[in-house]
Amino acid sequence: MNKTAPKKSPSPSEQLQKCPTGITGFDEITEGGLPKNRTTLVSGGAGSGKTLLGLDFLIN
Repeated sequence: MNKTAPKKSPSPSEQLQKCPTGITGFDEITEGGLPKNRTTLVSGGAGSGKTLLGLDFLIN
């Protein structure tokens, strides 16, 4: 009797296409970058680095 292993469904991060930001640490944390063809809201307090993240993304 041949038993085949059940197919493992891909994790959400494998299903979602990503757009690399070019920001090394950020791409590692987000498992590949920001979601492609989607709006991403970046929020945080004053001085948390939102503007730097956006500028670095645009430059890269």
